Amino acid sequence: IDWGIMISVPTSEAYADANSLLNYFAMITLLFIIVSAIISYVINRRSLKPIKEINNKIEELANNEGDLTQRLSINRKDEIGELANNFNSLLDSLQNLMGAILSKGEIVSEQTLALSNSAEEMVQLSDTVTKNVQNTAEISSDQELGNKKNIESITQIMNSVSGIKDYSSLVSEKTKSTYNDVEKANNEINALLNQMSD
Repeated sequence: IDWGIMISVPTSEAYADANSLLNYFAMITLLFIIVSAIISYVINRRSLKPIKEINNKIEELANNEGDLTQRLSINRKDEIGELANNFNSLLDSLQNLMGAILSKGEIVSEQTLALSNSAEEMVQLSDTVTKNVQNTAEISSDQELGNKKNIESITQIMNSVSGIKDYSSLVSEKTKSTYNDVEKANNEINALLNQMSD
C-alpha cells in the first residue's frame, strides 16, 4: 500500500511571497516612470529655453520693438548655439545697415541744404544783376536816345537775365522741396531707430 502525506495550505499564504514580490516590482516600476518623466521634463525645458529666447527676440524685431544692440548670450556647441550665433550675426548686419542708412540720410540732408543755399544766393545775384542792367538801361536811355540798337540789346539782356532769375527761382523751390522730403525721411528713420532702441 502506497501512503502519502497531504498538507493543506490556504491560497493567501501560498501566494503571499509572490504577491509581495509583485507589489514590490509594481512600486519600483511606478517610481521609475515618475523619475523618468521628471528627468525628461527637466531636459526638455533646458533644451527649449534657448529656442524660446530666440523666438522672443525674433518676435520683438517683428513688432518693431527690438533693440539691435542686444545679443543672445547662448554659449553652446550644438545646433542651437549655432542658430544663436547666426542670429547675432544677423543683428550685427541689421545694426550696420540702419547706421549706414542714417549716415547717408544725414549726408543727403546736408548736401540738399547746401544746394538750397546756393540756389538762394543765385537768385539774389540775379536780382542784383537785373537791377544793375535796369539802371544801365535807364542811364543809356537818357544819354543815348538816338541809339535804338543799344536799347534793344539791353532789353534782350534784361529778358535773358529775367529768364535766368525765373529759372533760378524754380531751382530754388525744387531744391527746398527736395530738402523738405529728405528731412521728413530722415525724421522717419530717426523715429524708427528710436522705436527700436526703446
